[in-house]
Amino acid sequence: MRQREARAISAEDYDAARARAARWGEAQEDQAVAADEAATTTGALDAILARRRRASA
Repeated sequence: MRQREARAISAEDYDAARARAARWGEAQEDQAVAADEAATTTGALDAILARRRRASA
């Protein structure tokens, strides 16, 4: 099988790649926010459980 010559990269290709990168970055930020919220919730739950352990001890 013969290899074909690669086509030139156009401005549209760069724009599409830039848009994909921006969407990926936004998704990463959303995941970071969700992780921060989960950490806050987990911290609050840990505090509640610790109080219950102390109260029952």
